Amino acid sequence: MTRILSIIEEETEHVRALRAGGFEVDLFPQDPSDTSPVLPPEFATEAEILFCNYPPANLAEMKSLQVIQLASVGTTQL
Repeated sequence: MTRILSIIEEETEHVRALRAGGFEVDLFPQDPSDTSPVLPPEFATEAEILFCNYPPANLAEMKSLQVIQLASVGTTQL
């Protein structure tokens, strides 16, 4: 199962739709003005897809990461 980490939104209809589609979605909302969020290791090491405003400071720890979706290019339409 593909694992998504969203640090931009809380439980929403979009998150529920992703889960219904078979994705595992973890939520770790951050302050949108934080330009260098730091993720706890348990989130950083397992996420394959990341939804964020800014990439986290510990991006290099995200060894499973395949895709980054920045909010500035649209995530609310998912």
